[in-house]
Amino acid sequence: MPHTISGGGKSTGPSYKTTGQKLTKALVVEDVQIIEKTVEVPIYKLVEKPVEQVKWVTKEEEQVRYKTTEHPTTKFTVKEEFTTKYNVKEADTVKYIPKEVEVERPVAVPKEYERPVVKEKIVDLVTYQDITAIKQLQEVLPKIIEEVKDLKKHLDGLREYKLVEEVIKVPKIEWSPIQVERIVWKDVERERPK
Repeated sequence: MPHTISGGGKSTGPSYKTTGQKLTKALVVEDVQIIEKTVEVPIYKLVEKPVEQVKWVTKEEEQVRYKTTEHPTTKFTVKEEFTTKYNVKEADTVKYIPKEVEVERPVAVPKEYERPVVKEKIVDLVTYQDITAIKQLQEVLPKIIEEVKDLKKHLDGLREYKLVEEVIKVPKIEWSPIQVERIVWKDVERERPK
């Protein structure tokens, strides 16, 4: 449905009445207030001041111009590893000089001896006498075992004895020290490319 559009509420302010006559072009102003305001305007005074100016003079000088040349080279890859750094410490050393000393050298002397000759003899492996000898050995075996035990105890007692140490005098070695030069390695300084 269409709605009617009406104006707003009551207007607050002076109300004007219109007449049926044509209005002339005019502006109605009410409550005019004149406000005076003082403004300070600065007036600048121009003063001439000399200013120093630098004039650059170009000067030509000879300069070296380098031409780059390409050469094959080896590129090293840096590898980080743990290493040991040794500090060089100078110390006195003694140089030994060998001295000739006469020593007796043993000489082998040939000696004649008799060479044994093996004679063959036929032996019967099993006889009546062998069987009787084995029986006698069985009878004597317990006594032999007891004697071996006593012998072992006697040997254990002998181990407690200590051998007498004899001091042998040896001629003293003589040497004379000689001063020698010590070589100390130093790193070579090389120019690195920039």
